[in-house]
Amino acid sequence: MKKHPSALLALLLFLSLACDSSAGLKIYYLRHAEAGHNVVKDWKNVPKDQWPAYVGNENMFTPKGETQAAAVPAKLSSYHFDFIAVSPMWRTRNTILPYLKTAKLQGELWPELHECPTPTLIDSPTLPPPSASLLNTGPEIKLPADETSYFRLRADTTREFNIIAKKDPQLSADMRSILSGAIERLVKRFGNTGQSVLLVGHGNNGRALLKLLVPKDAAGKGMPIDNTGIWMAEQQPDGTFRLMMLNDKPFGKH
Repeated sequence: MKKHPSALLALLLFLSLACDSSAGLKIYYLRHAEAGHNVVKDWKNVPKDQWPAYVGNENMFTPKGETQAAAVPAKLSSYHFDFIAVSPMWRTRNTILPYLKTAKLQGELWPELHECPTPTLIDSPTLPPPSASLLNTGPEIKLPADETSYFRLRADTTREFNIIAKKDPQLSADMRSILSGAIERLVKRFGNTGQSVLLVGHGNNGRALLKLLVPKDAAGKGMPIDNTGIWMAEQQPDGTFRLMMLNDKPFGKH
């Protein structure tokens, strides 16, 4: 039986798309909702005995942060994620938890996404070697019993990373080792698949990841990330990444 030309064309197009292995990985990053430690400067002129309980508390959202976290399910409803990795900290888990419950998904806790001091030299070409025994040597990651349906521990690491250095350049060397390892893990598993992954983390880690992932786009820029702001970097045919979105807007329109 002779196939209609348009049907044959459609079949060839389908096969070419199905066999295309060059579709780039999309990495989305969501910063946690506003927590009490984010607003300490706003209350510096008020006596501490008059501060609300949330001020200075990194494990408690501000009223604005509660609103932001509650809005995350609707904010992410138009996206599809093939994998979700989350910082083990309270504020990141509780930012994404409403979405996981609504979407009936589970996130994996990645210690590499844990908050860190600001590594200002992370993109420097001249850093010392990283410290030994950074990963899986810190405190044990403890997941509350009522969250075990929504988060899982990663099989190969059940402890936080252990940052001994507190200042640059060693701090940047250690964080570059940790975050580069996370990027390599993502690319090895999802690279050139056209899939989308979501990372849920913090301001410092989010900026540091951008400097490593999209050095040309991030060069010379502070790259601030709003609370519950999303950035997205897309893998290009040559394997590099390009920043497509920052704080929910197409990159370059800020």
